[in-house]
Amino acid sequence: MRKQILKAVGPLLAAFFLVGALLFSPLNRAHKYTSKELDSFAISMQKGIFISETIKRQVFSNKKYLPLMGSSELSRFDPFHPSILAKKYNRDYTPFLIGSVGTQSLTHYFYLNELGKEIANRKVVFVISPQWFECKKNKQGKIVSKGIAKEAFAEFVSMEGIYQWTKSAEPSNVQTQFLARRLLEFPSINRSDNMKELLISLGKGDKPAKYLQFYNNFQYFFTKAEDSLFEKEAMSMSVGIKLFEYLFQKQISPISTVNVKQMKKKLPANYDNRELDSLAYQMGKEESSQNSFWINNKFYNKNIRSKIKEYKNFQAKTSYLHGIEYNDFQLLLNLFAKNNNDVLFIIQPVNQRWAKHSGLRQSMLEEFASKIKRQLNSQGFNNVVNYVDRGVEPYFMNDAIHLGKRGWVALDQDITKFLKSKSKPGKYKINNKKFLSTKWLDED
Repeated sequence: MRKQILKAVGPLLAAFFLVGALLFSPLNRAHKYTSKELDSFAISMQKGIFISETIKRQVFSNKKYLPLMGSSELSRFDPFHPSILAKKYNRDYTPFLIGSVGTQSLTHYFYLNELGKEIANRKVVFVISPQWFECKKNKQGKIVSKGIAKEAFAEFVSMEGIYQWTKSAEPSNVQTQFLARRLLEFPSINRSDNMKELLISLGKGDKPAKYLQFYNNFQYFFTKAEDSLFEKEAMSMSVGIKLFEYLFQKQISPISTVNVKQMKKKLPANYDNRELDSLAYQMGKEESSQNSFWINNKFYNKNIRSKIKEYKNFQAKTSYLHGIEYNDFQLLLNLFAKNNNDVLFIIQPVNQRWAKHSGLRQSMLEEFASKIKRQLNSQGFNNVVNYVDRGVEPYFMNDAIHLGKRGWVALDQDITKFLKSKSKPGKYKINNKKFLSTKWLDED
């Protein structure tokens, strides 16, 4: 009988032993990337690079990398993109693009939370998208707040990041209690009964039971080892993608090495802001000649032309004034303050020609910018550049909601001023009681 049991479970136990030996072996150490590889990661915007703790730590151990955080606008590459301008004019910094389609405040919170001394006392550029804060009224007139999509959260927030946060979370902290309750809304996090119970405890301000702490610590250790093992395979795939793009001239990632070289050739030999803005105007005009919205022709013809009537006034009831994103954004501000970061916040505009067609109110956008600035300024974040009124400028936008050629020129100029300034972060006065409340969401 004993032999039969051993025969049945023996292979399974052996498999567990081998996997464990592989994961926790001294041979499974973090891969050391070359400076050339890190430079390629800076413009890659691939998911594996976003969630890899190993890459984050290696990148920001080097002071030349400037964290440029945002979302889908970062992938709108053209010759005037900050990454291209930095390469063309041999800047002493390299923008490291942090974000993609779907990333918002919560994904960036967990991105930064995995870093410690590497990100402390650093300058950071953060692009705010009004669309993150969207909310609408339902048929009953009740405001429905969207926040980050559950699918996007699952894609860009790793369980390793969650386990690391819960491992050090302080139950008595208002920030901890809010985030624990918020995480319970995401199916990708609370599939485990143990994790769900742990988050419920933290949400109530209670210290989790000993067995839950043991479970969390073990899971963190396991996923950390797993990340170190499998990230090498993921990065090999990344190298393969670059090779494919080079050989066949077909782009898979947002931008390839070939594209960068071609874009640099379109720029003046010497940096001159006025000349760049004039060139951006001319190129923008040529590339949006087939519509009256100043929208890139390729984007317009592919995504809008056939549906133009459907988009008439479809955003008439849209508001960016009461979304739960304000609370999520506050979590991020807590981290910036904790890390003593000097942050330049950029508030993106909306293409005003398009907004008139879609019904999105400019007055509401101005109220949104005012509310965000109040949340920032009242807590000591004073480097805020508001582009909301610039959506009326020709070719400032690439499409309806993403920065275009002249927008990138303006952003590059503001980044240059920010980096040259000797200003240091002041004394941050974080007010979680106000800005993590539903009362703040209700305010205009």
